[in-house]
Amino acid sequence: MIASGLGKDAEGEDVEELQKTLKDLGYYQGEISGKYDFMTIQAVFEFQKEFSVINDDTDYGAGYFGSKTKKALEKAVAQKESELHFGQILAKMDFKKETMIVALEKKEKRVQSKTKIFAKSQNKQIISMTLKKGDKGEVVKTLQKKLKEEGYLNIPQETDFFGKMTEEALIKYQIDKGIIPSKDNSGAGIV
Repeated sequence: MIASGLGKDAEGEDVEELQKTLKDLGYYQGEISGKYDFMTIQAVFEFQKEFSVINDDTDYGAGYFGSKTKKALEKAVAQKESELHFGQILAKMDFKKETMIVALEKKEKRVQSKTKIFAKSQNKQIISMTLKKGDKGEVVKTLQKKLKEEGYLNIPQETDFFGKMTEEALIKYQIDKGIIPSKDNSGAGIV
């Protein structure tokens, strides 16, 4: 790794390596010259600010590659390498990831569709909109009435608010009817 203790007018392989590293991280825009010039000082300074090594250009060590800056740079390089590795894994899984997303979207549509069938089969009233916790309106009363009739919701009177009790009752209904396998499933508690 790069030796610390580099500053204005320093030259050599360590400065060259520092410039390359800062360029890879997006801080250095100049040529890789091996000379600790103004552009290198600026790049180190910008890096130091972003990684909270210093606060502004009047702080002691601003633009100087000392031990604190070296530690921060090593951490930044390790983080970037980790992100690149994770990105490569995701790239290899890209096909699988897209397939999983499509499958989840299809599953959610099936859950919503089955829940609509429930709404259609009860009292010939249709709930034709998506409902979830926090929603309000007459259609929530209709849902609560149906859940009460089926024995899933135990409230004295329907309200126009889709709260926790309504959500829990709907999830129980969805699980019992095989619409969803568990309460953690996408679409759980959503009409």
